[in-house]
Amino acid sequence: GGLMRPDVVWFGEPVPEDVLREAFTFISGCDLLLVIGTSGVVQPAASIPIFGKNRNKTVAIINPEPTPLSVWADYEITGRAADVLPQIVKEVE
Repeated sequence: GGLMRPDVVWFGEPVPEDVLREAFTFISGCDLLLVIGTSGVVQPAASIPIFGKNRNKTVAIINPEPTPLSVWADYEITGRAADVLPQIVKEVE
């Protein structure tokens, strides 16, 4: 019996290149980029909203407090994701 590792990137670990490439490809085809619960300072993830804005994507940030990414947001919703997301889902349904 060995240990199983979840499919996540822990702090201090690099994001696999294929995952990052896939994220940027996905953003190129999206209309709305939701940025949820991030400090906005850890790279390369912090560059994702900027990449979206530079391609004229709408960026919405959901976070308990403003971050360095706030200046890139078209919409900023202040609050915990656990509180805000169910309200958004309810409105969309």
